[in-house]
This record gives sequence, C-alpha cells and structure tokens, in this order.
Amino acid sequence: MSSRISAHIKGTKEKKEFLSRIFENKDLFDRIISVLELDLRKSRNQQIDRESFRNPEWANQVAFEFGYQKAIEDIINLLTIKVKDE
Repeated sequence: MSSRISAHIKGTKEKKEFLSRIFENKDLFDRIISVLELDLRKSRNQQIDRESFRNPEWANQVAFEFGYQKAIEDIINLLTIKVKDE
C-alpha cells in the first residue's frame, strides 16, 4: 500500500491502528480495484475502437482518455494492499 494513504497520521499507534483497519477490509479495496480495472480496460478499448478514428476531435479524445487512464492507475496504486505473505 502506498505510504501516501497514511502519511497524514502523526502518531505511531494511530498509524498502526489505521493500517490495521485497512488490512482487515482488504476484500473491499480489492472489489473497488476490480471495478476500476474494468473501467480502465473499457477506456483503453474505446480509445482504439475504429469508430473513434472517425471523430474529428479524435486527438482531444485520446488526450482525455490518457489522462483518465493515468488517474485510474494512480487510484489503483493507492488502493492496492500488499500483505507481506503475498
């Protein structure tokens, strides 16, 4: 898990408690990540769809999709919980 998720917590005890609650709910984070990955795949497929090339604003649409995909990837990385045993 990204250290950014707990960077705002100052105390060691509070940070451990916060991270413990996150690890206890890993299945929920995994579900959110699955939904985001579906959205990411849909965006990538839409970007290379033949119909997309007929759009006169194709270049702007591609730039938008790249930005959207980057944001989704950043969120997935933020929410990914790696347990030491994995």
